[in-house]
Amino acid sequence: MDSRYDINHAISVVRWMDSSAVQLSSTHVGVEPLTKLRRWDRKQHKYVQVTCPAIVREYNEHMGGVDLFDMLMALYKIDHKSTKWYRRIYFWVLNVAIVNGWLLYKRHCQQYGTNSCDQLDLLKFTCSVSQSLIMENKLPNSLTQKRRGRPSKVDPLPGVACDGVEDTCPAKKSRRVFQVNETSRYDNVGHFPDHCEPKQRCRVCGNAVRVKCMKCNCCLCVTKNKNCFVAYHTK
Repeated sequence: MDSRYDINHAISVVRWMDSSAVQLSSTHVGVEPLTKLRRWDRKQHKYVQVTCPAIVREYNEHMGGVDLFDMLMALYKIDHKSTKWYRRIYFWVLNVAIVNGWLLYKRHCQQYGTNSCDQLDLLKFTCSVSQSLIMENKLPNSLTQKRRGRPSKVDPLPGVACDGVEDTCPAKKSRRVFQVNETSRYDNVGHFPDHCEPKQRCRVCGNAVRVKCMKCNCCLCVTKNKNCFVAYHTK
């Protein structure tokens, strides 16, 4: 075997000759303590005792978790082809962080007794993380996008045509907007009140209101007696 140590960063790299060369690095364990393993010797045609470093023994005992981790990494792999090698390392580290975060999330759900039907799978968890990164410290689209050209005409009321004659065609349903998650809810960026029609239920108290947050796209009360708008965006 051969090994090298980085004292400043507490990293050990070990190369061990089994049936082929095995290279491992760890911040947890190194060569010591040494153990003995039984291996088949092709030249002597019999089993012999060989010296095994501690890092190899630790890997053999927990290699099931490594195989599971590799399987989860391959499910929704974040990859980007590029001639710049460091970009591949960045996306690999990002993928590792997402998988480890999801495993910790599953552990916390078990500790708090969350039902399995209410838990996020790996795909939904990845989408939630990406949405948080996109919306973090961002203003609503209505404040950042500049409209070009002449303003469009005012849309007629449902059931009334442009010439004032009653229209028999059913009104089109409004498109649902993706809700901002908890991370963007408390970032204190771009949360401005706006008027909405018709009345909708307040996210905090449930009263019918006509005020909504432009970024979170949910209705909140702003009255003389209470301010659900501030309470919703404050931890």
